[in-house]
Amino acid sequence: MTARLLRRRAVCISLLLISSAGCSSELTYGRLRDAGGLVLVDAQTERDADSASPPDARSSDLCSRRGPLLELGDFAPAACGTTSRGFHYALAACEGFVSSGLTEVDGFDSRIAPYVAGQHSGALAAGNGLYLTTGDIGGSVWITGSAGTPLTGDLTVGGNLFDEGPLQGPEHTVTVAGDAHVAGDVRLAELRVGGRFTLGRAAALEVAAGAPPVTRADVVVPKPASCDAPLDIASLTEAASRDNDNTSIALEAASSLKLFDAQRELSLPCGRYYVEDIYAAGALTVRIRGHVVLYVRNGIVVESTGALTIRLDDEAELDLFVQQGISGLGPVQIGSPSAPTHTRLHFGVTGPLNFSAKAMFAASLYAPRAQLVAHSGFELFGAGLLQSVASGPLTLHYDRALAVDSCAAARCSTNADCPSNLRCDALHCLP
Repeated sequence: MTARLLRRRAVCISLLLISSAGCSSELTYGRLRDAGGLVLVDAQTERDADSASPPDARSSDLCSRRGPLLELGDFAPAACGTTSRGFHYALAACEGFVSSGLTEVDGFDSRIAPYVAGQHSGALAAGNGLYLTTGDIGGSVWITGSAGTPLTGDLTVGGNLFDEGPLQGPEHTVTVAGDAHVAGDVRLAELRVGGRFTLGRAAALEVAAGAPPVTRADVVVPKPASCDAPLDIASLTEAASRDNDNTSIALEAASSLKLFDAQRELSLPCGRYYVEDIYAAGALTVRIRGHVVLYVRNGIVVESTGALTIRLDDEAELDLFVQQGISGLGPVQIGSPSAPTHTRLHFGVTGPLNFSAKAMFAASLYAPRAQLVAHSGFELFGAGLLQSVASGPLTLHYDRALAVDSCAAARCSTNADCPSNLRCDALHCLP
């Protein structure tokens, strides 16, 4: 084997290369696929002559491909009994989930038709307690941890309810269309369960209006999602700072996406770009015109006097990698509600994604180290994975096209066709 091939193998194994030469490696957080020639190595590392392409060739490779560069997800239990890639929940929080306003979840499939309100789909997952004011969840609800589900309003669940802790709201009603599995005490004004109701063997049952028939058994709720081994966005961003297509459109890393007054629209054609910050004190619009990969070293700041809109042309796609987070004092809108699969948002921050004004994402949102803090409401078309949620009103429209693994795509006619921990959601077995 030549020294050149040995070097290529070493780079692939160490997960430092994404190149058109062909290197596909399994990562702890997902599968890293070929990305058309972007080399993620130290500036002094020699690149193989046959894997180093000029910028035009690299852009051509990117422009001819569709779909995400990285196959990430929430790692939910799949219909085949294994952990699977893809996004299976409208929103999954690996730790606490708190919503002080109305939480509404429905769903659609962008491969079939644009979003229409009211479809009973879209699951919610919380890794350490679900604190809701009022919830209308089209799909299932999964809660692990001893905190369970403290309610300050009514809860309606269109799928199944899996609760590893107590279910409590003495003045409120819980309605579950499917099965309900609760490990802890149940104290409610009213409980309605369309399917089977299973309660922990030693749990108390206090329902003022009378409880449905109950089966006593041990209730164990599998971990619904994982935030372990998050994507190293800092390394990706550092590499992109040295190898990008900025010069092809005269994009200045330090200034081109900073707006201090008035308004501005910037168009990005197909390519890989790197900037230090995105800052908007005025109305900043970024138009995505091809397959764009954009790396942001620091974060996104939208002042109260500003607004940020990132919109995509019909056939455009965006992979956005932000090393830090976002502070939205002004409104933020990213992506196209008719095509959430075309926008992939990745945040590496350990702090909050903070929105004071209303925010709308139409995307897959991957932020396993971040907390979502949305004071004035947050709307998501697509799906998201977060470390935790502390929000006001939430409006979530789950795009089933993001559950891309073959197991979750298995066809079903009724819930009986799926494993007991899944439900038949529009012909697919999903959480």
